[in-house]
Amino acid sequence: MLQENQRIYIYIASDKSFGQKDNCELDSAYNPTGPYETSKACEDMLVECYAKTYELPIYLLRFPNFIGKDDPHSERLIPGILHALKTNSVFSVRTNLDYKRQYIHVEDAARAIKQFLKLLETGEKPQFKNHFGTPHIKSTDQIIQSLEKLSGKKLDIQVQGKTGEIKSLSLSNDNALGYKYMEWEDTIRKCLT
Repeated sequence: MLQENQRIYIYIASDKSFGQKDNCELDSAYNPTGPYETSKACEDMLVECYAKTYELPIYLLRFPNFIGKDDPHSERLIPGILHALKTNSVFSVRTNLDYKRQYIHVEDAARAIKQFLKLLETGEKPQFKNHFGTPHIKSTDQIIQSLEKLSGKKLDIQVQGKTGEIKSLSLSNDNALGYKYMEWEDTIRKCLT
């Protein structure tokens, strides 16, 4: 059991630290390719250094791209598609339709964090790093098709084909919980309703 006033630190990490790599495992080397990814890798290394050097009770929970309802950031893929469907406007894809990302619904992530905290409350000491790699690895085109099907609308798409972004990135599913995720259809539907 946790002692009263005992501090435990939970660090929520991004998959971006790995750069372009699929099925990143707990011991995969960080390989950032741009400034944003490098900043994430630096954060992760600082957390790992503090945990090791000062023997702090820190747990790293790493998630892929969060998705959910009412995300106001239309510059991101799914909110951008939803905005274009709602307003009947052109959807502009910065990169290409075959770029792949991994997704987790915010409700799944919140449940996983709560379950992890409950595990800690029992006094168990789970592994330091945990990856919540869902089976939901989708290309831009697959996301568009899913949302068109659910909305019953067809998007007018413009592909810019810009380079410089990661083409494919995903995490292994290696966590102390053996967490079970929502099915993709439920995950993407919850973004609409």
